[in-house]
Amino acid sequence: IAVMDSDSILTTVQTPESWFDSVTKKPIVLGAFNMHAGHQKGKAGRWRQATQIALGKPQYADFMINFPIRIPREVFPACREHIAKHHNMSFDQVFYKITGCCEDGYSQFSIILNFAWHFMRDSIAWRFQDVLHLTPPVTIRTGSHQTQELQFHHAKVGMLDGYCFSTGHTKQHCTKKTAQQLLVEWKNLAPWVRGKLLEDVTAEHYTNVTNMGWQLPEVAHLYWAFMLPL
Repeated sequence: IAVMDSDSILTTVQTPESWFDSVTKKPIVLGAFNMHAGHQKGKAGRWRQATQIALGKPQYADFMINFPIRIPREVFPACREHIAKHHNMSFDQVFYKITGCCEDGYSQFSIILNFAWHFMRDSIAWRFQDVLHLTPPVTIRTGSHQTQELQFHHAKVGMLDGYCFSTGHTKQHCTKKTAQQLLVEWKNLAPWVRGKLLEDVTAEHYTNVTNMGWQLPEVAHLYWAFMLPL
């Protein structure tokens, strides 16, 4: 199951190669360490207190960073069952308890995917990156969340830029920004920016998307061109 938040956008064409591991065919899930390092949240990041309470296991990583978030269908009922059993009460009762438990709130994605990491690890192709020490291989983020922080206009620009990168800047309204410029300008993606390494990987991604023919239809460009005050 691929999940999008209501405030998330796609930043590139979605392809089977970006969703599933080429060897195992398992869904790729991206987790981050030190995602909120500047806020003293520790290596596991935000949400860790609620995740610990829900699962009775420590939060290994922050998983609310890449959309769509791909989760095997069987993980959902297994996670609900574990939480209910761990707390000896109904899942709904536990969930209500979690919603008001902690200063940082909770992330359903971090709860579900940390459960999968601890109890169903073989069901997912895991990818982890340390925001403070970005090293190869780098996994491209196919979507972004928290567009309200980016402001809607910037979110629209991001969607158009993603389309343009995927089609080689061939359309009338495409910008000429580099991949690095795009990522720097996006407040939400700023922690991922680490110089030439990320720029090269991003450029390679968009080149591969174009070469594979995974291009969005013309109607998508017309939609974004209509949305943008160009």
